[in-house]
Amino acid sequence: MITVADAIPDAWTSRLSGEQVGLGLDVATTENGTSNPSSLTVSQSHAGLWYARLILSWKTADPEVTRAVLALVLSQLNAVEVRPRRLCIDASNEKFFATQLRREFSGRVPVELVTGQQKLTHRGIEMDAKTLLGNLFSSLLEDGLGVLPADDFVAYDYRLVKREAGGFVTETGKNGEHGDCFDSGKLSHWALTSGSGVVRADPLPVGTFGHDPADRPGIKNKWLRRRVSQERFLA
Repeated sequence: MITVADAIPDAWTSRLSGEQVGLGLDVATTENGTSNPSSLTVSQSHAGLWYARLILSWKTADPEVTRAVLALVLSQLNAVEVRPRRLCIDASNEKFFATQLRREFSGRVPVELVTGQQKLTHRGIEMDAKTLLGNLFSSLLEDGLGVLPADDFVAYDYRLVKREAGGFVTETGKNGEHGDCFDSGKLSHWALTSGSGVVRADPLPVGTFGHDPADRPGIKNKWLRRRVSQERFLA
């Protein structure tokens, strides 16, 4: 049986720069065929870009697996002396478990619980958390300032998220995917930016996957877009 350590070798930390990291956790505690997976994203802002350094997705009914994932990733960051700025956890549907995680890990990283309908004020703008964080994150991607790995599971998950009537709706994937990687990404971005920076809350779609703004008008082929994104991710 594969262990958490087998699934997350520490080689990923070689891509880290010296800046603080933000962690975002979209948590679920069931593993039926159509259940939503959990997802963890670790990100950094570097040279004006947002980088997803690690994106994990897993499905389990055992909360100890999620605890083990968090503990391992935090230990890997500590080993390379990279300090997390904050861990943001989506507590919309798993408030009790999210509260437990905050209590257990707050000695290692500042933990913020976020629920989709709570009101957040950022630079004088108040919105519900789901809309605010989604707008900030999708604007980042649309502006070509977000760098994502060009893995199929990431692209598939992100493209499940759609804009509708000024908010966000998410389709359900064939294995229960429900924009979980997108949600952990936006939480990770919020972990880095809350309390600083300029709000962007434009009604924009998602899915550019990190290519340069200058390249966007001329890149029509989705596979070429993926290659550009991968080259940026590996730079």
